[in-house]
Amino acid sequence: MKRIALILVLCAAVAPLSAAPLLLDVIGLGLDVATTGRSSSVIVEGEAISLGGSSVKALKRSLGEYDFSTLPLTDRLAIYDEAKVSITGPVFRNLLLGFGSGSKSQGDRAGVLFGTVLDATSAGVLGLGLSLYLIDLLFIAPWGTIGNPGYNHFENPDDELQQIAGGLVIGGLIALGAGRIIQAVLPIGYGVRHNKALRDGLGVTKDGADAFSLSVALVPVRRNTTDLAVGLSLASRVSF
Repeated sequence: MKRIALILVLCAAVAPLSAAPLLLDVIGLGLDVATTGRSSSVIVEGEAISLGGSSVKALKRSLGEYDFSTLPLTDRLAIYDEAKVSITGPVFRNLLLGFGSGSKSQGDRAGVLFGTVLDATSAGVLGLGLSLYLIDLLFIAPWGTIGNPGYNHFENPDDELQQIAGGLVIGGLIALGAGRIIQAVLPIGYGVRHNKALRDGLGVTKDGADAFSLSVALVPVRRNTTDLAVGLSLASRVSF
């Protein structure tokens, strides 16, 4: 009981130290989420138009405020190249740096929120485990060597503090690695949805063709009369 009580006291003493960085991360998270957004200001026929925002829905709303069908394809392609989001760079940023940094560059608030909370929590658990392990090494291990020169503290199965510290370290590392993998996937989905919404609003296909173009064709038809006359029908297709 004394040993368990000592472990609980040490956890209570170390937890605030490990929670301090987490608290700072939460404060920074609020600022990041509040400021995350990606808008591109483009000039269309002498008028400045802001495209984008903090979500794909906001992008669609801003695109709907202007009729881009009046612009030539070359201008719409130029707008698309300027306003589209990168995918490869944010994927590696989320994977290597974490904390939703890649999602932030895309303007994805949900990705920033998820990445920061997950990484901050994992880092907090890892920091708590390392702190307990250090306390165990500096303050608990020396007592075992008193009067026992051959004592090996690292092979002591009765050291609950060392077992708890090891479990926290392993759990924190696993959570950190899994979180980074998940974060690496987020920019792919957001980037694809963002760029597709941008293409649809600008009337540009994925291969760079004009989606606003009018296709007209002459189709032979047979009239339902007693005569075997053959006529021509005008057919058109308009893509929006």
